[in-house]
Amino acid sequence: MQLTKSEHVYRSLFEDWDYADGLANQSLHWEPAEDRRHAYQWHMPSADPTRKRRGGMLGANRLALEAWPLFPSFPEGDRLTTRGFLGNRANDTAWIWPLWSSRLTPDAIASILSLTEIQSKKVHRVDMPSYGVSNVYCSQRILVGKTPNLTPSVAIA
Repeated sequence: MQLTKSEHVYRSLFEDWDYADGLANQSLHWEPAEDRRHAYQWHMPSADPTRKRRGGMLGANRLALEAWPLFPSFPEGDRLTTRGFLGNRANDTAWIWPLWSSRLTPDAIASILSLTEIQSKKVHRVDMPSYGVSNVYCSQRILVGKTPNLTPSVAIA
């Protein structure tokens, strides 16, 4: 957070992403491009010299941190569930999120994120406009070794 400057946030919001910020010790592993498995690159991930120079978007990571309070976890039986996530195992967890078209308060966003109509991999598009939601996306949570990553998103409604 301390390394993020206003120009990082500006680039994330208003310019095409160039992934020009270093990843080393700064990655949330929420960006699918940060899935840097051995087979996808020349260098071994832990020793990749380019991680210090490029591969991430600090502004996007900083904005993502601001959204964390919208994704609390709750006890459900003997498990913990997190708003916006389906599944509870390494191989069946998905993050599902909506895009909305109007200006919303944090409480309204939390309500939309909690809708049972959205928190399913089979969302019915016909229900969405009444909530101000234009699209719903899904990303699978995967483990690369012990490191969690997200797959590229897929529109599900």
